[in-house]
Amino acid sequence: MQKLEHEIYSFDEFRLDLTRGSLFRGGTELKLRPKSFDVLKYLAENPGRLVGKDELIEAVWRETAVTDDSLVQCLKDIRNALSDQSQTIIRTVPRRGYIFEKDVTENGGHAQIFAEETTGIHLVIEESEESNGHANANVGVEVSRRRKSSNVANYFGPVQSRRNVLVGLASLVIVLGFVASWRFTSVWDGKTSAEESPPLSATLFQNVETRRITHVGNIVNNSISADGKYAVFTTSDGGREAIWLKQIATESTQQVIAPDAVRYYGVAFSRDGDYIYYLKAENSDPLPRVLYRIPAPLGGVPEKLVVDLDWCPTFSPDGNQIAFVRNSDNRNESILMIANADGTGERQIAARSYQEAYTFPAWSPDGQTIAASAGNVGLGGDYREVVSVGVVDGVEKSLMPRKWYWISYIAWLADGSGLIMSANPHKSLAHAQIWLLSLPSGETRQITSDSHNYVHVSLTADSRTLLAGHTELLNHIWIAPDADAKRARRVTSGLGDYKHIRWTPGGKLIVAAAVSNHLDLWLRDPDSGSAEQLTANAGTNWGQSVSPDNRYIIFSSDRTGDFHIWRMDIDGSNPMQLTNGNGIKYGDGEVSPDGKWVVYTNFQDSTLWKVSIEGGEASLIQTDANARHQSISPDGKWIIFSSLRNDKYGLALIPFQGGSPVKFFDLPLNAPMPNPVKWSRDGKEIYFVAYQDGVGNLWSLPTSGEAPKQITAFISDRIQSFDWSEDGKSLAVIRGAWTSNMALVVNK
Repeated sequence: MQKLEHEIYSFDEFRLDLTRGSLFRGGTELKLRPKSFDVLKYLAENPGRLVGKDELIEAVWRETAVTDDSLVQCLKDIRNALSDQSQTIIRTVPRRGYIFEKDVTENGGHAQIFAEETTGIHLVIEESEESNGHANANVGVEVSRRRKSSNVANYFGPVQSRRNVLVGLASLVIVLGFVASWRFTSVWDGKTSAEESPPLSATLFQNVETRRITHVGNIVNNSISADGKYAVFTTSDGGREAIWLKQIATESTQQVIAPDAVRYYGVAFSRDGDYIYYLKAENSDPLPRVLYRIPAPLGGVPEKLVVDLDWCPTFSPDGNQIAFVRNSDNRNESILMIANADGTGERQIAARSYQEAYTFPAWSPDGQTIAASAGNVGLGGDYREVVSVGVVDGVEKSLMPRKWYWISYIAWLADGSGLIMSANPHKSLAHAQIWLLSLPSGETRQITSDSHNYVHVSLTADSRTLLAGHTELLNHIWIAPDADAKRARRVTSGLGDYKHIRWTPGGKLIVAAAVSNHLDLWLRDPDSGSAEQLTANAGTNWGQSVSPDNRYIIFSSDRTGDFHIWRMDIDGSNPMQLTNGNGIKYGDGEVSPDGKWVVYTNFQDSTLWKVSIEGGEASLIQTDANARHQSISPDGKWIIFSSLRNDKYGLALIPFQGGSPVKFFDLPLNAPMPNPVKWSRDGKEIYFVAYQDGVGNLWSLPTSGEAPKQITAFISDRIQSFDWSEDGKSLAVIRGAWTSNMALVVNK
């Protein structure tokens, strides 16, 4: 009988058997592909030392040309086998390589003997303890595979002939040769090797079919389960929201949480599908938002987890942790946080300015990074990008070669080769479509291309089915004499996407409308219905106002790259840029009553500025970094604007010349913030929008300090924008609603 000594590396509870090419935890063999085993072996042979990527590729693949993707895939396999998503065994040093953090012993203390018996291609493997601490192997002949606790020598017996041993050894050589040949073939055969198979980013969603799976029109948030069997979603009806569960195959739907006067900001399944997580705020108190979870699919008692987060969390690959964003406008910070799945053990991993906030985080499949959309949330310009943040070191890097106009929800492909995102690359208010961002190249590919807006993207565990919110905006322009909703008449027809409206002193309307994926300004006659386009093929244009002499239109435009304040004649001719500066986005310009000044907001830091209507150097009015939607009093002495004080929105009043606020007005909690505001013609009231049961109406706030009162009595829809005519007798309103459903996007 001949015993073959096994070479074994041991670390923690793991054993790396180099002779058998196997990884064990205790008595259980863990599956590793051959190249992944070789990578782990090389790292274990070099513990405590930084092993560069090039060195590792050269050692494992030798003279074979491979990309970093092959190495990354091997590390994913290894981390999954070792349950090392937290990188306590193998630590990644960004852009440099890897360090094996554990002490390694060779053939230490408790190695075992493997006795392998064969007849033909059948093997019998026996294990027994040897006092010398070495692992040995014996070969015998048998017709079936079995494990025995007896000593190998006892099995063969004293009469076992030398010839039988040699036959057995010959049989083993044949078997090992067959196995080696199979391993070699599977490694180099591109059809069977996972290392050589194309990444999901190159194969998925090349040709897709979009299928709407609901038709209720009032879905706000949604997410799909990892197995693709269920979708969880929220609905909004009359100011009351509910959570529902839909079984996709049978189309049956059940209510998980009954309608209530609350607002949901996101829903998601846990990795194992045992829980539904949801982010909620009371309608009477929209901040802070609170994270809860409830058992799925039958529901139960909600469990409160985390207070004060902005978006629904993302889950680590093992489902034991969550990552979320905590934003504070008042403290000017956006923080990426990690906690246990039950909300305990919060810790910060990265932070950036609130003006460039993180949104919609997504945890990578290998557990090493968290991707997030990041950038300025204001209007216009190339604002947003996708970044990754290291879970261990907090190092942030961009995953895109340039910033896009808008990026919101993102989701990782299962192999980490890319991200699905709801995004819009262009400087316009065109609807967001679904895109695929390939990594590490940063190349993008559009998946959907239609007139709908896609939000809330989520993927199944195999990444082959995508669920998205499927929305479209239907709004119209209405004229209400004396703000009387009963006498209001609609002056537009068909499907509309109107954003901003202002009266001219001449009794016409300047409207910002999205047509053919561009936001342009139009001059409309409310009586005849005729419309004349004023801007075309010149970027995104909106935020308009008209000079008192009806000579100029002041508006925001990004036609030169960044958003700036522009002036053009009332007929759209002679455009002139009034503000300057690179990387600064301006919006919401308003002409002073004397026609000499244009007051506007700097989107970068929310400060208030003014510039001469003839152009020139701009001057700072107010430095409070919370100014939005300003309005100048009819006498030109005061400016009021939406602002944030002590983490609470309201209206701040300052002198036109600038300075600290002299008064701060609280608004009802059902008034969305920041809220567009307008002075009344006599300067005694401020108009704003508030909502009750999901319906928007105009309210007035007396500057004398009396309680606000409702002005209009519309019974449906939301208000996008409003303005009073020069004589104060007609109210122009953009009103409408989003219709939103769920859609599955699958490969054809």
